[in-house]
Amino acid sequence: MRLAENHIVIFNRNIIVTVFCSVFNKLKAYTVLLLSIIFTLSVQAQADSALSPVELNFIKEIDTITESSVHFNVLHIKNISNKSVDGEAMFSLPQNWQIIASETNKFSLNPGQDSYIPIRMATPGSVIGGISYLITGMVHVDEKFYAANSYIFVRSNSKWRMEIDKSKVYLNEFNTSEQVKLKISNEGNLQELIKLRFKIGELYSIAELSGADSVKYIHVKPFSDTIFTFTVKENTNLSYTDVQASKNNWKASTISMEAIGRDRSQFTSFTINQLKSCVTSIRRTTVSPLNYDFMLYNLMSSQSLKMHNKIYGTTLFEKNRSLDYSFNVNNLYFNPENNQNVSINHNLRFMITYKGKDIIARAGDNIGTGLIHSINGRGIEAKFRKNRSYANITAVQNPLSYNRGANFEYARGLGPLNAGIGLTYSDNPHLGNYSAQSVTPLVSFSFLKHHAVSAVLTLSNVEYKSRAELTNDTSLFGFGYGVYYRFNSKNLRINLSNINSDKNYLQNSGINRTHFNANYKISPINYLYTFYERSKYTSTRYPYNFYNPANINSNDHAKILFSHTNNKTVYQIGPQYMSSVREFHDTYSGFGTKYTDYTYGLYSSITYRISSKKSISPNIGISNLNFDFTTTDTLFNNNSIHNQWFYSFGLNYYDYVWRLNVYYTSGSASDLYRNVLTEENPEVTQAFHVRPYYERYFLNNTFRVSGYLNFSYYTPSAHETFTLNLSADYSLKKYWQVFASFNVFSNTRFDDDLGRISSRNFNVVTGFKKAFNIQQPRLKFYDVTISCFNDINGNGIREAEEKPVSNILITIIRNSSDSIRDRVYFPQIELLTDREGQVCYQDMPEGNYILELSPLNNLGNIFFLEGEKQLILINSKSNINIPLVESYQISGSISIERDPNSTEGRISLEGIRITAISDDGYTYSTLTDKYGNYILNLQYDKHYTLKMSNVFNENFVIEQQEYKLSFGGNKSLRVDFRVHEKKRGVQFDSGNNYFDFKLDNQ
Repeated sequence: MRLAENHIVIFNRNIIVTVFCSVFNKLKAYTVLLLSIIFTLSVQAQADSALSPVELNFIKEIDTITESSVHFNVLHIKNISNKSVDGEAMFSLPQNWQIIASETNKFSLNPGQDSYIPIRMATPGSVIGGISYLITGMVHVDEKFYAANSYIFVRSNSKWRMEIDKSKVYLNEFNTSEQVKLKISNEGNLQELIKLRFKIGELYSIAELSGADSVKYIHVKPFSDTIFTFTVKENTNLSYTDVQASKNNWKASTISMEAIGRDRSQFTSFTINQLKSCVTSIRRTTVSPLNYDFMLYNLMSSQSLKMHNKIYGTTLFEKNRSLDYSFNVNNLYFNPENNQNVSINHNLRFMITYKGKDIIARAGDNIGTGLIHSINGRGIEAKFRKNRSYANITAVQNPLSYNRGANFEYARGLGPLNAGIGLTYSDNPHLGNYSAQSVTPLVSFSFLKHHAVSAVLTLSNVEYKSRAELTNDTSLFGFGYGVYYRFNSKNLRINLSNINSDKNYLQNSGINRTHFNANYKISPINYLYTFYERSKYTSTRYPYNFYNPANINSNDHAKILFSHTNNKTVYQIGPQYMSSVREFHDTYSGFGTKYTDYTYGLYSSITYRISSKKSISPNIGISNLNFDFTTTDTLFNNNSIHNQWFYSFGLNYYDYVWRLNVYYTSGSASDLYRNVLTEENPEVTQAFHVRPYYERYFLNNTFRVSGYLNFSYYTPSAHETFTLNLSADYSLKKYWQVFASFNVFSNTRFDDDLGRISSRNFNVVTGFKKAFNIQQPRLKFYDVTISCFNDINGNGIREAEEKPVSNILITIIRNSSDSIRDRVYFPQIELLTDREGQVCYQDMPEGNYILELSPLNNLGNIFFLEGEKQLILINSKSNINIPLVESYQISGSISIERDPNSTEGRISLEGIRITAISDDGYTYSTLTDKYGNYILNLQYDKHYTLKMSNVFNENFVIEQQEYKLSFGGNKSLRVDFRVHEKKRGVQFDSGNNYFDFKLDNQ
């Protein structure tokens, strides 16, 4: 009875061990391993206490394997009794584990004798990793069971990937949302908790999520695919401003996803395209041969009604030649009496420009001549450029001042050096008292790695001939110059220039302007900006300056700013300096005045970027003001103010619709109406300005509304100005555009004697623009309509009963081999067929194009008769039919018969190519889906050879890799491919036995 009880105890406890381990097989590996070892030792101790006749143990009591592998072990049995023992060994394995090789398990042992029973086990392909599994070996001796355990730890293998079913999503007015499938394929042996982090562009939203940066957690089972489907749609919570500011930003139309596991992450993204079905080229206003503008002025105004007429256009000729022209007739009145003073000089403005390969020639009434002579007026100009040589010829006459001039320039590049010379002549034949000649050498040179310098020198000879008020002829030799220096490196940029015509004695000379700026990059977020500008203008008024001092006006402005960027905020702070000098000499009274002021202080600003095109920037300045006023006129007093501190602050706001500038200063002497009042008690004026601007488009960007307001108020003079402009323009069909503008100007000031004086003026400007549809000699434009339809009878002609096919993505690409493609720019464009199956492009340039056709919906058994990539020629107004016809179809699947003892692991059936070759040599192919299914659409009822690509290794055999097929009047066929995995066995002793140990002591 005691032996029977021991038998029951030992057997039941081994069962308990197995059940216990299966319950905890999903716990951490080492925890389960520790508990199992402790429990086994307890069982073995009790067995020993029951005087077991045999001693059991596995050669490998603890082992580690990888997933889907074969494990080998040996059960050691030893007779520890004093009599012979006969028995049989048995093994208990985890669920779905298999014994693939084992010798007979019966044994007979004499006292002290050993027996070794091998076991080879195959783990299933779906074994879960990261935990330990219990293998129990049991022997049956004398109606009793004795057991020993081995513990196998399966290594964890984290192997997953994320993918989405589309890289682009297309939306339009008919298709406002789209579903996207995100798949996480877990090929590892672990159950993963994947964190999905979505970054959603502001133009769109995901219905299943909330917020632009959303998170979702997904549990992914081992050896399985998990699909998360979400819906993309437009973000309807955005304002018009936000939409307009973001629509050209690719980030605003992108949704990115990051999948984060416990030890790695993966990133993917897709873009959303908002497509149209019909577009119109904008070429009319830029390259139309004939355009006409008409405007009416002074409606609702106290002034007489007048009109403006403009005719302009561009004609394109062969070999990249063009002719631009513009004729403006301004200020024509409806009242004939007001037109008595109309003249070509006062009312006609024109410009004609010819452009060729190496030449640009123009004739017009706004041509300039000379580098420093500065004569503008009616004239001609021709510029020639060949390689690095350049020449320019200009001849000009001003119809109002009667000054005239001619100029010739030539320059050529030699390595890093560019050198040239200019010759200029000017005079005034109407007055007959002035002529000048100049020679201008010029040179530019790049040296070292980052430096470039250039210089211009003008040597002039000026003659002022005798007049009644001049006692002697005056002939002067003078000079002017311009020097430029540029330094450009990775972290430092410097620009320095000085232009000086103060000593050349030409008419309209007397300019001395210096400019300096430097930007230094301290770090990626810290910059130092330096700026200095000096502008001095001496009013020459020759020949009168020979007898009267010149009037002088000069201004200096310097600033050093330190800039720091922190995410969306930019901080700037630094010192600034401003000064001005104004000298005036009255030629009649002989008195002179001189006004000098200088201001130094500190400027700071903060710019916060709300979005890509929306920002707000407050600024504040503190300055010390100093000025001196001196005069030789005894009716006025000399005055001055020194060391008075003043401040200013402002606010700038910008977005796609609104722009706002608000500015206040408590003291400055550098602007009109803010000058120091130089009376008995000098005061510095205060000023307040508000300048908002508004612009918005409506009706699919065909209607534009804008408005501008400027209000300024100055104290203590109580002077205020108010300007308001409201305008709108609307683009109609056939390239008509109408517009209107309403303007109000108000000026108010205070007079000690008359009190408050106000004046207002209203004005309405209206008109229209028309671009005429005239084809260009070089390149013509045509309207094109493309129609996709189900061609039931297969004749290629769309008939009334044949339904349209919508949601076809049509990509139009200029053919790179087109010989005329360079005549005008044509950007690649994507259009989506509407409910009528159509897209249209108005004013498409003639030439050869490629159409790429992509259905966004499942077309079923219809397909594009001429393929998904087609060539078209546009040489007239075109209606292009894209027929889709019912296909002949071969469908089927691939199946694999697996060997239960296989170590190949998981075999994917996705992406296997199936190919059909017709008797006349045409090839059609498709790929299987993840389940091994395929569908192959064919155009014609022919004989075909159907093949499956062998992507498997030598351990797999395709039952039949090739079929000869014919439809025989049917529309569809089904063909399945079967693959068999070769059977495997484990043999020992050259195939005679599964296992036979040869021990040294036997």
